[in-house]
Amino acid sequence: MSDAEVADVLPFLDDARAEVREMAAEGIAGYTATPEGTAALTRCDNLYPRLVALLSRAGESGCGGAAAAAAAASVNLAQQPAERLKLIDTAGVVDAVALCIGLDDPPELAEYASMCLSNLTQLTSGVELLLANDGAALGALIPRLAAAPTATATPARFAHVALVLTNSAQDPRAREIIFGQMSNSG
Repeated sequence: MSDAEVADVLPFLDDARAEVREMAAEGIAGYTATPEGTAALTRCDNLYPRLVALLSRAGESGCGGAAAAAAAASVNLAQQPAERLKLIDTAGVVDAVALCIGLDDPPELAEYASMCLSNLTQLTSGVELLLANDGAALGALIPRLAAAPTATATPARFAHVALVLTNSAQDPRAREIIFGQMSNSG
């Protein structure tokens, strides 16, 4: 696949129709399955703002599928340290991903979003973003993890939230928020 083929898909991420955005996001996620596709994507301008925009719309009617595909693509791209930095530098990424962790439809959305946030919080700058706004995004994760059912396969969807908390707990401010949430829930 050429850079041009990959770049041709990007404008469809901004389409007015939810189903078109979803198909485009699925295509982008599919490109991340190969080294060639990933390399072509990383050379595209404005990829990350478009993915974050899809994540931000996850709660809107009909937008969950596109958000899930955008989260899957973000997980794969953020496995590469240079791309992880680009994603962290994208305005609103942590808030958008945290929003997705709080949603149940489609079921894979929360899992992909927590995987993405786990990748982002491997870096201090990702933890810093999670701690912005008095740690509201971090604080919202704890009840979500605590409320996950334990008797079914569902907890696997939230397993990466535990990694986010572990990554974040390296920062004393994050530990304060985590322990504060834990003591409030008891």
